[in-house]
Amino acid sequence: MEAIFNSTITIALNSGFINKKECEDVIVDTTVIEKNISYPTDSKLYNALLAD
Repeated sequence: MEAIFNSTITIALNSGFINKKECEDVIVDTTVIEKNISYPTDSKLYNALLAD
């Protein structure tokens, strides 16, 4: 992962997408929020059909 990250930064610098000043302060948001996601499974669909 480190090699990929370094390559990405090098390419971005060489292409002019970013400059060295923009790389001095990097803010990384590692907040993880759990979502209450319910995936439709066969049993849930079957129970929903019976409930109607």
